[in-house]
Amino acid sequence: MLETRAADARQFVTSPFDPQRASAEEWSQALAYWRQRHDEDFPGEPQPDDAHTQQNVQQHTPLYVVHRAFARDAQGRIVGSLNMGVRREGSPDYAAFAPFIDVWGGVLRSHQRQGVASTLLHRLLALMEARGPTTATFRAHQPEGRAFLAAIGATEKHRSIENRMAFDSLDWAALARWRADALAPAHGLRLEIHAGRVPFDRLATLMAPLSALLEDAPTSALERAPLRFELEGFHAWYAELDRS
Repeated sequence: MLETRAADARQFVTSPFDPQRASAEEWSQALAYWRQRHDEDFPGEPQPDDAHTQQNVQQHTPLYVVHRAFARDAQGRIVGSLNMGVRREGSPDYAAFAPFIDVWGGVLRSHQRQGVASTLLHRLLALMEARGPTTATFRAHQPEGRAFLAAIGATEKHRSIENRMAFDSLDWAALARWRADALAPAHGLRLEIHAGRVPFDRLATLMAPLSALLEDAPTSALERAPLRFELEGFHAWYAELDRS
Protein backbone atom coordinates (compact mmCIF):
# COMPACT_ATOMS: atom_id res chain seq x y z
CA MET A 1 0.00 0.00 0.00
CA LEU A 2 2.77 2.44 0.85
CA GLU A 3 4.55 1.69 -2.43
CA THR A 4 1.30 2.23 -4.35
CA ARG A 5 0.60 5.55 -2.69
CA ALA A 6 4.15 6.69 -3.32
CA ALA A 7 3.79 5.79 -6.98
CA ASP A 8 0.45 7.58 -7.18
CA ALA A 9 1.92 10.68 -5.57
CA ARG A 10 4.44 10.99 -8.40
CA GLN A 11 1.54 11.59 -10.76
CA PHE A 12 0.81 14.92 -9.11
CA VAL A 13 2.73 18.17 -9.23
CA THR A 14 2.19 21.25 -7.08
CA SER A 15 2.64 24.89 -7.96
CA PRO A 16 1.94 28.20 -6.23
CA PHE A 17 -1.16 30.19 -7.11
CA ASP A 18 -0.72 33.95 -7.04
CA PRO A 19 -4.15 35.62 -7.23
CA GLN A 20 -2.65 38.90 -8.39
CA ARG A 21 -0.62 37.42 -11.28
CA ALA A 22 -2.78 34.47 -12.36
CA SER A 23 -3.88 34.43 -15.98
CA ALA A 24 -7.51 34.30 -17.08
CA GLU A 25 -7.11 30.59 -17.83
CA GLU A 26 -5.61 29.90 -14.42
CA TRP A 27 -8.49 31.74 -12.79
CA SER A 28 -11.01 29.78 -14.84
CA GLN A 29 -9.47 26.50 -13.66
CA ALA A 30 -9.30 27.66 -10.04
CA LEU A 31 -12.93 28.78 -9.97
CA ALA A 32 -14.09 25.52 -11.56
CA TYR A 33 -12.16 23.56 -8.92
CA TRP A 34 -13.63 25.61 -6.06
CA ARG A 35 -17.14 25.15 -7.45
CA GLN A 36 -16.65 21.38 -7.54
CA ARG A 37 -15.21 21.34 -4.03
CA HIS A 38 -18.17 23.39 -2.81
CA ASP A 39 -20.65 20.91 -4.29
CA GLU A 40 -18.80 17.99 -2.72
CA ASP A 41 -18.34 19.56 0.71
CA PHE A 42 -21.70 21.38 0.95
CA PRO A 43 -24.17 19.46 -1.21
CA GLY A 44 -27.36 21.36 -1.91
CA GLU A 45 -25.98 24.71 -0.76
CA PRO A 46 -26.09 27.70 -3.15
CA GLN A 47 -22.89 28.29 -5.10
CA PRO A 48 -20.95 31.47 -4.28
CA ASP A 49 -20.74 33.92 -7.14
CA ASP A 50 -17.49 33.50 -9.12
CA ALA A 51 -16.85 37.23 -9.29
CA HIS A 52 -17.28 37.56 -5.55
CA THR A 53 -14.99 34.57 -4.94
CA GLN A 54 -12.30 36.11 -7.12
CA GLN A 55 -12.60 39.48 -5.39
CA ASN A 56 -12.36 37.80 -1.99
CA VAL A 57 -9.24 35.83 -2.92
CA GLN A 58 -7.57 38.86 -4.49
CA GLN A 59 -8.38 41.21 -1.62
CA HIS A 60 -5.40 42.67 0.20
CA THR A 61 -5.48 42.01 3.93
CA PRO A 62 -3.29 44.26 6.08
CA LEU A 63 -2.61 41.77 8.86
CA TYR A 64 -2.25 38.38 7.14
CA VAL A 65 -0.82 36.85 3.98
CA VAL A 66 -2.23 33.65 2.46
CA HIS A 67 0.13 31.49 0.42
CA ARG A 68 -1.82 29.24 -1.97
CA ALA A 69 -0.84 26.14 -3.92
CA PHE A 70 -2.63 23.74 -6.23
CA ALA A 71 -1.95 20.08 -7.00
CA ARG A 72 -2.51 18.96 -10.58
CA ASP A 73 -2.81 15.52 -12.13
CA ALA A 74 -0.97 14.25 -15.22
CA GLN A 75 -3.50 16.03 -17.45
CA GLY A 76 -2.93 19.37 -15.71
CA ARG A 77 -6.28 19.42 -13.90
CA ILE A 78 -6.49 20.87 -10.40
CA VAL A 79 -7.27 18.06 -7.95
CA GLY A 80 -6.21 19.54 -4.61
CA SER A 81 -5.36 22.79 -2.89
CA LEU A 82 -3.45 24.10 0.10
CA ASN A 83 -3.79 27.49 1.79
CA MET A 84 -1.31 28.72 4.39
CA GLY A 85 -2.01 31.89 6.34
CA VAL A 86 0.75 33.74 8.18
CA ARG A 87 0.96 37.09 9.94
CA ARG A 88 2.15 39.86 7.63
CA GLU A 89 5.67 40.99 8.45
CA GLY A 90 5.74 44.46 9.94
CA SER A 91 2.17 44.27 11.29
CA PRO A 92 1.53 45.04 14.99
CA ASP A 93 2.83 42.41 17.44
CA TYR A 94 4.29 40.38 14.60
CA ALA A 95 6.57 38.42 16.97
CA ALA A 96 3.60 37.06 18.94
CA PHE A 97 2.02 35.66 15.77
CA ALA A 98 5.15 34.57 13.88
CA PRO A 99 5.40 31.03 15.40
CA PHE A 100 1.97 30.06 14.02
CA ILE A 101 0.67 29.20 10.57
CA ASP A 102 -2.98 28.40 9.74
CA VAL A 103 -3.58 25.70 7.14
CA TRP A 104 -6.67 24.64 5.20
CA GLY A 105 -7.41 23.03 1.87
CA GLY A 106 -8.78 19.86 0.35
CA VAL A 107 -8.73 17.21 -2.36
CA LEU A 108 -11.42 16.27 -4.86
CA ARG A 109 -13.22 13.11 -3.80
CA SER A 110 -12.17 11.39 -7.03
CA HIS A 111 -8.50 11.81 -6.08
CA GLN A 112 -8.49 11.17 -2.33
CA ARG A 113 -6.18 8.52 -0.86
CA GLN A 114 -3.83 8.81 -3.81
CA GLY A 115 -1.11 10.97 -2.25
CA VAL A 116 -2.37 14.41 -3.28
CA ALA A 117 -2.52 15.87 0.21
CA SER A 118 0.81 14.29 1.15
CA THR A 119 2.39 15.90 -1.90
CA LEU A 120 0.96 19.29 -0.96
CA LEU A 121 2.46 18.99 2.53
CA HIS A 122 5.90 19.52 1.01
CA ARG A 123 4.76 23.07 0.21
CA LEU A 124 3.86 23.60 3.87
CA LEU A 125 7.21 22.25 5.05
CA ALA A 126 9.10 24.51 2.66
CA LEU A 127 7.20 27.60 3.81
CA MET A 128 7.71 26.77 7.49
CA GLU A 129 11.41 26.25 6.95
CA ALA A 130 11.67 29.53 5.06
CA ARG A 131 9.62 31.69 7.44
CA GLY A 132 10.21 29.94 10.75
CA PRO A 133 6.74 29.04 12.12
CA THR A 134 6.86 26.08 14.48
CA THR A 135 3.15 25.30 14.90
CA ALA A 136 0.77 24.56 12.04
CA THR A 137 -2.93 24.61 12.86
CA PHE A 138 -5.13 22.67 10.42
CA ARG A 139 -8.88 23.17 10.10
CA ALA A 140 -10.86 20.11 8.99
CA HIS A 141 -14.65 19.94 8.72
CA GLN A 142 -15.01 16.66 6.81
CA PRO A 143 -14.40 13.12 8.14
CA GLU A 144 -11.88 12.48 5.36
CA GLY A 145 -9.86 15.50 6.38
CA ARG A 146 -9.82 14.48 10.03
CA ALA A 147 -8.76 10.96 9.04
CA PHE A 148 -5.86 12.34 6.99
CA LEU A 149 -4.66 14.52 9.85
CA ALA A 150 -4.78 11.58 12.23
CA ALA A 151 -2.80 9.51 9.73
CA ILE A 152 0.04 12.05 9.58
CA GLY A 153 0.21 12.27 13.37
CA ALA A 154 -1.64 15.53 13.98
CA THR A 155 -3.25 15.92 17.40
CA GLU A 156 -6.77 17.23 17.84
CA LYS A 157 -6.59 20.24 20.17
CA HIS A 158 -9.97 21.87 19.71
CA ARG A 159 -13.39 20.99 18.31
CA SER A 160 -16.30 23.29 17.52
CA ILE A 161 -19.85 22.68 16.35
CA GLU A 162 -21.72 24.72 13.77
CA ASN A 163 -25.41 25.16 14.50
CA ARG A 164 -27.38 26.16 11.45
CA MET A 165 -30.70 27.82 12.20
CA ALA A 166 -33.59 28.67 9.90
CA PHE A 167 -34.71 32.20 10.72
CA ASP A 168 -38.29 31.53 9.68
CA SER A 169 -38.63 29.19 12.67
CA LEU A 170 -37.22 31.52 15.33
CA ASP A 171 -39.31 32.30 18.39
CA TRP A 172 -39.36 36.05 17.93
CA ALA A 173 -41.43 36.60 21.08
CA ALA A 174 -38.79 34.83 23.17
CA LEU A 175 -36.05 36.91 21.56
CA ALA A 176 -37.93 40.09 22.41
CA ARG A 177 -38.20 38.98 26.04
CA TRP A 178 -34.48 38.22 26.22
CA ARG A 179 -33.66 41.61 24.75
CA ALA A 180 -35.91 43.41 27.21
CA ASP A 181 -34.40 41.48 30.12
CA ALA A 182 -30.84 42.21 29.01
CA LEU A 183 -31.57 45.94 28.84
CA ALA A 184 -33.31 46.05 32.21
CA PRO A 185 -31.80 48.66 34.58
CA ALA A 186 -30.69 45.93 36.97
CA HIS A 187 -28.11 44.69 34.45
CA GLY A 188 -26.66 48.10 33.66
CA LEU A 189 -26.51 47.41 29.93
CA ARG A 190 -27.51 49.65 27.05
CA LEU A 191 -28.05 49.04 23.37
CA GLU A 192 -25.99 51.07 20.92
CA ILE A 193 -26.99 51.05 17.24
CA HIS A 194 -25.07 52.55 14.33
CA ALA A 195 -26.79 52.73 10.96
CA GLY A 196 -24.66 51.41 8.12
CA ARG A 197 -21.19 51.09 9.64
CA VAL A 198 -19.82 51.59 13.14
CA PRO A 199 -17.53 54.65 12.84
CA PHE A 200 -13.84 53.89 13.11
CA ASP A 201 -13.37 56.25 16.04
CA ARG A 202 -16.02 54.26 17.95
CA LEU A 203 -14.51 50.97 16.85
CA ALA A 204 -11.15 52.06 18.20
CA THR A 205 -12.56 52.26 21.73
CA LEU A 206 -14.04 48.75 21.41
CA MET A 207 -10.95 46.83 20.28
CA ALA A 208 -9.65 46.14 23.80
CA PRO A 209 -12.94 45.01 25.42
CA LEU A 210 -13.94 42.93 22.38
CA SER A 211 -10.50 41.30 22.37
CA ALA A 212 -10.86 40.47 26.06
CA LEU A 213 -14.17 38.74 25.29
CA LEU A 214 -12.58 36.84 22.41
CA GLU A 215 -9.64 35.67 24.51
CA ASP A 216 -12.11 34.44 27.13
CA ALA A 217 -13.70 32.04 24.62
CA PRO A 218 -12.63 28.44 25.31
CA THR A 219 -10.14 26.99 22.82
CA SER A 220 -9.39 23.77 24.71
CA ALA A 221 -5.72 22.79 24.45
CA LEU A 222 -5.11 24.70 21.23
CA GLU A 223 -1.69 26.31 20.94
CA ARG A 224 -2.41 29.53 19.15
CA ALA A 225 -1.57 33.13 18.49
CA PRO A 226 -3.40 35.82 20.47
CA LEU A 227 -7.10 36.16 19.66
CA ARG A 228 -7.98 39.78 19.18
CA PHE A 229 -9.96 42.31 17.22
CA GLU A 230 -7.71 44.74 15.35
CA LEU A 231 -8.77 47.99 13.75
CA GLU A 232 -6.63 47.41 10.66
CA GLY A 233 -8.72 44.37 9.78
CA PHE A 234 -11.96 46.35 9.79
CA HIS A 235 -10.85 48.51 6.86
CA ALA A 236 -10.59 45.40 4.66
CA TRP A 237 -13.84 44.00 6.04
CA TYR A 238 -15.74 47.24 5.36
CA ALA A 239 -14.42 47.22 1.80
CA GLU A 240 -15.71 43.67 1.41
CA LEU A 241 -19.12 44.69 2.80
CA ASP A 242 -19.28 47.56 0.33
CA ARG A 243 -18.66 45.15 -2.56
CA SER A 244 -21.19 42.55 -1.44
